[in-house]
Formats: sequence, structure tokens, C-alpha cells
Amino acid sequence: MSAKVMNVPSHRILQPSHVRDLRRENAVLKRRLARALEECRRDGLTGVYNRRHFELLMNRIVHERIGSPRPMTVILVDIDHFKSINDRFGHLIGDLALKHAAQLLVDTVELDGVVCRYGGEEFAILVEDGNEAPASIAERIRAAIEKNPLTLSAGQIDMTVSIGVSSKLAQAGRPFQTQLLKDADDALYRAKANGRNRVEVS
Repeated sequence: MSAKVMNVPSHRILQPSHVRDLRRENAVLKRRLARALEECRRDGLTGVYNRRHFELLMNRIVHERIGSPRPMTVILVDIDHFKSINDRFGHLIGDLALKHAAQLLVDTVELDGVVCRYGGEEFAILVEDGNEAPASIAERIRAAIEKNPLTLSAGQIDMTVSIGVSSKLAQAGRPFQTQLLKDADDALYRAKANGRNRVEVS
């Protein structure tokens, strides 16, 4: 008994040119998806990572660091008297000040950690693999903000920051992350209470 030969309509056979077109379209879709995912991780104003990404990244690194002798470190940075910048110069200039501060943080931290906008004029830095002591990284940040004012056509706006640092050996569970952030926040509060433009370590 002879095998039955099926006739496939010619319009259903993919020609080489069709395959190339599909590959190009697939590559375009992949790039668009990658851009969309990256935009979801970023703060719309400053371009640094957002708080949601910070929390997800922190959760992942905590699990990786459990049992490691390397501590987890969080640095919280708050622009001093930021409300006065908005009040004196307006919110558009305030936005420029936030962008300027964010870029200085990224430039200063470089490969030591990840910068995120934590909320308002506050930024969080998750230190990953820096060989430098966290307090030294924080001091470099403080000095960079103080020495690099926002320069505008009408003049310059001087800024300073208060910084809180917390380091702990990673432990499983959400309470560890909550405590790490609370300790950094408490240190930040002390920096503000002790005169601002300073670093305090938990």
C-alpha cells in the first residue's frame, strides 16, 4: 500500500525571506520587552532603580549571602533641607537637584553597590562587593554631594546629605531585612539630629 502524499498549500510554506522577517520581528519584540522590563525597575525622574527593584534585589542577595562571612550593607542618603530648595527655587529646580544628586551617587558608588530612589529626597544604596569599608563609601558620597553643587545659568545650589549606614550578616526571613533597614534609618535620624551633612553608622 503506497504512502499517501499530502499536498500542502504553497501559501503555508515558509519561504527563507519569511523566516528572516520573523526572526527580525522576534528580535525587535525581545528588545522592546527588555526595555519595558528595565523601565519598570527605574525611577521615572532620576533614572536610578526604584524602591520595588531595591526590595527584590535585597531579597535575592540576602538569600545568596546566608552563611557568608560578608555582611549585607545598606546606606540611606537623605538630601538636607530639600524642602527649602523647592520653596526657594520651585519644583522644577527641585527635580533637577534630585537628578543631580542621583547622578553623583551613581558616579561615586560605581561598582560598589546599587543606587535606588527610596522615596522623595531619600536614596538607598545596597552595597554588594565593595572592598572598601561601608563607612568610607558613605563618606565619599557625603563629600561628593558637598563638593559638587548643582550649577544653573542663574547660579549654583549647594547641597549636603545626611547618611545612615547599617551592616549585618545575612539571616533568613523578612525580619532580618526589616531590621537592617531600620538600623540604617535610625543611623540616618542620628545624622540629622547631630547637625546633618554627616555619616552615622549603626
